[in-house]
Amino acid sequence: MSVNVQSMTSAEVALQRLQDLEARVATILRAQQGDKAALTDPVERVKAEAQKCLSARFKWVEPTYYDKSLEERATILRCHPRQLTKSLLFKGNAGSEAADSSGAAPVYMMVIVQYLAKINLKLLQEVGNALLAGRQGQKRLSFALAPDEEGLALTGFPHNGVSPFGSLCRVPMVLSSAIAELPEQFLWMGGGHTDLKIGVSVQDLVRALNAHVADVSEPRDDEE
Repeated sequence: MSVNVQSMTSAEVALQRLQDLEARVATILRAQQGDKAALTDPVERVKAEAQKCLSARFKWVEPTYYDKSLEERATILRCHPRQLTKSLLFKGNAGSEAADSSGAAPVYMMVIVQYLAKINLKLLQEVGNALLAGRQGQKRLSFALAPDEEGLALTGFPHNGVSPFGSLCRVPMVLSSAIAELPEQFLWMGGGHTDLKIGVSVQDLVRALNAHVADVSEPRDDEE
């Protein structure tokens, strides 16, 4: 009697998928019970935290996604270019290398801004100081983009995959007021992997992450 190799392979694949699903559910349950180390996969961390958002949607994109224009990316995600956003990690210190080496630990915050906008550093400084000044005994903080290696260590996310959901370290979240005022009330951002995007409503994001809505950006003429 011959053996149906194709049938066996399909069954094995189905079993593997079931085992993967069971393992995923188990890690999420452990994380919900306080075992943060259970979720080592960046994508799983994002999905675990984003489950608090009923509006959350995930979409895998092609590796050539970032080679395309904003209009083309928006078409892929079936949205308007103004709904495309990125999450930037900013580092605040006392404003000089001497102060940074004095023993006072730097502080961080994540800012969500549209691709069609750019950070207004003057506004960002005011918002950052209102949120974080005094945490390390510093009267005034100066903010700049955190180096890539610090961003990876603190968030656990790769370049172009940074998400406000599932970060390894909790930092204050700032949502640009321009995003909060979108007519669609929905935005897309990184999902923990360069090729994964997550979409969520403004209301869900603010509630789930306790995000601060603030005026920190201004329109830009060029694409990034």
